[in-house]
Amino acid sequence: MKNIITFDYRKLKGRIKEKFETQQNFVNNIDMCDASFRKKIQNNSSFSQTEIINICKILDIKIEDIPLFFYTTQVR
Repeated sequence: MKNIITFDYRKLKGRIKEKFETQQNFVNNIDMCDASFRKKIQNNSSFSQTEIINICKILDIKIEDIPLFFYTTQVR
């Protein structure tokens, strides 16, 4: 049986809401289409390292906090 890791992006979604009010407002400020971003936060695709760094800059996330926002795994 394949062990699939899924990530919990609730903290990231909260920061987006805090800074931009809506996901659409946020996506309008990054170099990614809404559909692609949705796939990533729904665990259907992965964020690239470059995307993570760019998102952190826009959302004022410290580099040392990347694991909290991008690599927290969901508990089943």
